[in-house]
Amino acid sequence: TATGKFFIRMTTILAQLEIERTSERTKFGLTGAAKKGHFSGKAPIGYRKVNKELIIDDVESEIVKDIFKSYLNGLSVCAITKKLNNKNALNRHWRTTTIDRMLSNYIYAGDYQHRKRIKDEETILLEDVCPAIINKDDFNKINEELKKYSEKLSKRKQIVVANKIDAMQDEN
Repeated sequence: TATGKFFIRMTTILAQLEIERTSERTKFGLTGAAKKGHFSGKAPIGYRKVNKELIIDDVESEIVKDIFKSYLNGLSVCAITKKLNNKNALNRHWRTTTIDRMLSNYIYAGDYQHRKRIKDEETILLEDVCPAIINKDDFNKINEELKKYSEKLSKRKQIVVANKIDAMQDEN
């Protein structure tokens, strides 16, 4: 009946409203926890998690400092990776992607990028939420270099693609 259909539609709308309200509350709760320094997830290399808060791990933090210092001194990500693997640092196999992520991770400067991995959401930078292993000036210098390198790579890829397209058109 018309009344039954109306009732089902209203119930569906109310259920959707409750889902969205719960989602909003969860977002606010997670943001509030992050602002207080409560870290969700696995602790990054160089830190340990104690009572939801990150504290510096003395052994691992020395490796982190060495990674950042090496990059500042002009060593490439590949060279740093090779160096760590040769030393068998922290008894693990190091990858260039791990080093790349570490160099661009704000957590090492004591800040936290909240909501970074969520599409269509603005990332919130929360400052001084945990103890820093690297000072902010060094972190910013490194990230400027990484950005320049990334832009240079992007331009190089565009040139390679353009050359391939030209070569294909010449063949035809």
